[in-house]
Amino acid sequence: MRRIQNTPNRRRATTILVTACMTFAFAGLIGIVQLPQGANTVRADDHHTPAIEMTEEIQTAVNLSNAFRTISSAVAPSVVNINTVQEIVERVPERRRLDPFGDDFFERFFGPSPDRARPRDRDDEDQPRERERRRERRGQGSGVIVSPDGYIVTNYHVIGNADTINVHLDSGRQYQAEVIGTDAATDLAIIRIDARGLTAARFASTPSEPGEWVLAMGNPFGLDHTVTAGIVSATGRQIGIIRDQQGMLGIENFIQTDAAINPGNSGGPLVNLRGEVVGINTAIISRTGTYMGVGFAIPADLVKSVMTSLIDDGEVSRGWLGVAIENLDQDLAESYGYVGIDGVVITDVTPGSPADEAGLKPEDIVMSINNRPTARGNQLQTIVATFTPGTEVELKIFRDGEEKVVPVTLGRRPTSEELVAQMRGDRSGPATAASEKLGITVREMTPEMAERLGFREPTGVVIERIRSDSAAARSAMRPNDVILSVDGTDIGSIGQFEEAMEGANLSTGVRLRVRSGGSTRIILLRVN
Repeated sequence: MRRIQNTPNRRRATTILVTACMTFAFAGLIGIVQLPQGANTVRADDHHTPAIEMTEEIQTAVNLSNAFRTISSAVAPSVVNINTVQEIVERVPERRRLDPFGDDFFERFFGPSPDRARPRDRDDEDQPRERERRRERRGQGSGVIVSPDGYIVTNYHVIGNADTINVHLDSGRQYQAEVIGTDAATDLAIIRIDARGLTAARFASTPSEPGEWVLAMGNPFGLDHTVTAGIVSATGRQIGIIRDQQGMLGIENFIQTDAAINPGNSGGPLVNLRGEVVGINTAIISRTGTYMGVGFAIPADLVKSVMTSLIDDGEVSRGWLGVAIENLDQDLAESYGYVGIDGVVITDVTPGSPADEAGLKPEDIVMSINNRPTARGNQLQTIVATFTPGTEVELKIFRDGEEKVVPVTLGRRPTSEELVAQMRGDRSGPATAASEKLGITVREMTPEMAERLGFREPTGVVIERIRSDSAAARSAMRPNDVILSVDGTDIGSIGQFEEAMEGANLSTGVRLRVRSGGSTRIILLRVN
């Protein structure tokens, strides 16, 4: 951001401006402004703005303004200001100062005196001296009271590394908080203060929709009790900013809003016109570090699920389906005979997982869970995560041109460490396919190759080479990718692959299920 320098000329101009303003302010105090010679002297209260007729349109705006005031007043007691302190301990080089008239001065020229002489280790002399330095890192954020006995929800990034957490209530009271539980995968945390009879916020029971009026409340830049207004700009946003402690991508299904959100708003509520919390303000997209019209909040249903687990158990145990998924595009959907792109295609099923036991298969398209639409992958991920392990859900899927309902009993989502171990064990390497028309050459998978690529047994065919100007190369397939199926038919040998390719219509597109880099994806290739 450019900064305007305060030069001497600018300071002189500022002084003149301030003096002029003070002069007119003084004239205003005595009720008279001196006009040019020949003009009449006018009293300041002789003229007024015209009375505004209260039309229906203006009354509507006034009603909305009154609604904002009512909501702000009702929700304010549930919003808290959070100040954190983290103690940083650093090792820094020690600066040695030479006293010109001290012992060091004489020792430089005459050596140490007998009573101060001591053996020195050359390595010790070469080793830089260090000292310990302590400093404090301070942070600010917001939170929402969720129970009368002191439980508060906020963002994990607000309190995650704090040694001390101080909470300031709307009433002016201050408390030191303790951490009850954190969940980095959703960037949520629960803290508690020793207080009773607090005003708890009410959470919305239905999802927000684009165009809905919302208020963002919190403490941006440490300014208490700030309220901004806007609308829900979009829902179901996935922007790739939440990571857990192992660096793996977290669970994102953000509400996007244009209500002003700034540093310090994190952890505060986004509320609707009924005064219900629809989300927890979490992030912004900005080139300056401050508000630029795009803010994000964690939706209420996910907040409530995580909050309940943290309060009851101190940790989050999430439901798990056991599938790899991919969003549909128009071409891929048409290749299945599926209308629209609202759905998630399964690219792989983990052996022994709840999905495997329920009979789900690769290339099934998941349309909804318990009648809740799963138009995109992050929605499917979020909905599954809101259920506890052992919950039975119904998946509506599209398979072989027909819709089916499949009951699934969800399992426990593996920890990040377990997921990392699975990924390492299943890694197959980069991607791709075969067939001269597609620009690829394939080879059989041997037991040794299967072991090296992380497969339990030989399956599919391995891409050996890809022609640089081919359709396969344009699809980002790479050597060592494993082709598992062609147009829904599983492949176990080169013969099966060539047979499936002979029956494929390359002008409308052939659908390949490919294992690449530890993940499975579906690629639609066309050759004109």
